[in-house]
Amino acid sequence: MICDQRSLMGPTTIAAVVRATGGPGRPARLSRELIVAAALRGDLASLTMRDLAARLGVSHSALYRWVADRDELFDLISDVMVERILPASEPSPADWRDWLARLAWAMHDEFLAVPGYAAHVAAPHRHNPHAFGRLRAR
Repeated sequence: MICDQRSLMGPTTIAAVVRATGGPGRPARLSRELIVAAALRGDLASLTMRDLAARLGVSHSALYRWVADRDELFDLISDVMVERILPASEPSPADWRDWLARLAWAMHDEFLAVPGYAAHVAAPHRHNPHAFGRLRAR
């Protein structure tokens, strides 16, 4: 079998290296998923971006590279909460009452599990259009 010498060398341009490895430099220590998971481990009513950065072991400026502000953080949290709360199945004319009861109990359970989220939702705030749209679509 004859091998092409270039194929043994691997990527030969910087762009090819970036495509092959996912990016230059070391892998990111943060992701939006990690940020939301860390936020959900504490009381959202008293959560500050500095506290969240400390919980993640990063500087608050590193956190702001991933999340613009507290409102965007709550948008991400709302996406996760809606995913947790909405029943997997769609309501049907025959079982809409059961579906609504499952929805209500899921809201109850999640609001108890995530301190401060219910207070945030109850207070005037900017609504996450994606999460709000998913709720209205059901």
